[in-house]
Amino acid sequence: MKDKANAVRRHLALAGMAVIMVSAVSADVSDGACELRIGAPTGTAIKPMHGVGAGPKTGWGLGRDGGIYIDATDLYRQIAPPFVRLHDIETPFARDQFFDVHVYTNDTTAGHARYFERSDAYIDSILAASPNAKIIFRLGESIGVADQFNPYAVKPADTASWCKAAVEIAKHYVEKYPKVEWYFEIWNEANLTGANCHKTFSSAPSAGDTCPAEDYYALYEAAATALAELREKGKYGNMKIGGPAASGIDKGGWSTFSCEEFLAFLERRSAERGSTIPMDFYSWHRYDGPEYMRTDANRVRKYLSGTTRYRNALNICDEWNLTVDDKRIMSITAPEGAANALATMIAFQESALDAATYYDAQLSGGFNGLWYKPYLDAFTMSQDVQMQLLAEFHKKGVAGITEATRNLLSKHADLPLVVLCGHWAMRAYEKLVSLGEVLEVKRGETVPKTLYALAARGKSAAAMAVANNSAKPVTLKVAGEKRPGPATVTVVTGEQRPLAPAKTEVEKRDSFDGSLTLKLPPWGIALVEFGE
Repeated sequence: MKDKANAVRRHLALAGMAVIMVSAVSADVSDGACELRIGAPTGTAIKPMHGVGAGPKTGWGLGRDGGIYIDATDLYRQIAPPFVRLHDIETPFARDQFFDVHVYTNDTTAGHARYFERSDAYIDSILAASPNAKIIFRLGESIGVADQFNPYAVKPADTASWCKAAVEIAKHYVEKYPKVEWYFEIWNEANLTGANCHKTFSSAPSAGDTCPAEDYYALYEAAATALAELREKGKYGNMKIGGPAASGIDKGGWSTFSCEEFLAFLERRSAERGSTIPMDFYSWHRYDGPEYMRTDANRVRKYLSGTTRYRNALNICDEWNLTVDDKRIMSITAPEGAANALATMIAFQESALDAATYYDAQLSGGFNGLWYKPYLDAFTMSQDVQMQLLAEFHKKGVAGITEATRNLLSKHADLPLVVLCGHWAMRAYEKLVSLGEVLEVKRGETVPKTLYALAARGKSAAAMAVANNSAKPVTLKVAGEKRPGPATVTVVTGEQRPLAPAKTEVEKRDSFDGSLTLKLPPWGIALVEFGE
């Protein structure tokens, strides 16, 4: 996105955020006006909106004795992400070790053994925690202010050679992991342009601007065609092909092409060559509030439905979060970020989106609102130390900052992970997915528009997830048919500051008598469970 280059610099220096002060205002629940009533089954399935970017282990090479700094396998297993996207993995600290195509093409060892050894270990860690995960493998490069974080985040100089490498990478993974459903995504945010953007598709590092949209279109056609030829050989049916992983869906400002224009190119060029350019999924990114996300999800489906060849393509938002605004980035790690996350997943469920992956679950500055262990943040690092790290980066590159960071983090190596509120947002949504079928939720007249709710049922249980995406507290009634089994209400919140540990309040009842009062604090989330 437009400000993401600045946000990624949070790897090196993160800013704090002021505590939000609110007045306590509660609604009157006595007349049913502020009520959520759980109704009948809808026949609709809960969709996989709680995917994540990155795996459960992060800080590879930064832990004690060069080990892994954060191992969140147990927490990752609790959210069981249905989709995992591999992009920006370990950037910038271990950027030259995982997944990026330049790592493969620069490795001259026989069979590219080092590339696959490291990347396979990363994928193994994902599948150990979420065995049924579908993997979105971004074929391209990690984020790049091209002359700083990733000089390879430029248009490939030789398209044929690049496509050959992409096919070899895909072949390895579909053969080694035949039970995984692979989504091979061609490049990342090639549409970004303008003075305030990181460039991911320039003609060369420091080239100054992004290549024309037509250059990316040509790369997409060539790569998608080559990947489809691999799939057609018969034993590679567990792979899907897509892109463009676009920043937003409109043209103008920081974007060189729109969703409509990209689809129009595919339609036109497919007709010209007499065969369809493969695109099994259309992927896009946005960092904003839930209603903006809902609108864009529906617009993408409208554009896909308007085509002849791609109306059945999956609609996937595979980068989303609250913001990339450099001044607000740390709010992602506060309760506000968690409320926004659950509200967004509910909005996605109610939209025409098919799947989504949150950005992201790794040691990535302010973007990980799920869990935390002390690393590079404004609460543990002085300005002098920040400048020291930057100096090491400019002097010795990735190797320099990796070594300096490892030395900094060694004192925290044995500290436990801190669970943030965003983890509970994912857990609440995962509970609904595990149940399966959407239940109707009727809203009373005075239920705030900033309150989001979604309910589901299974064979012998039901649940409802609720997000108060507001700086004001709310009290409401939850109503529905009486249930003889146990009822549990879990309310999650934390101090109104970045990196605040999640606090849970749990109320258990022997049965549900048809109503209960739910009190949600500012930016609070809740999971109400009925039955076994």
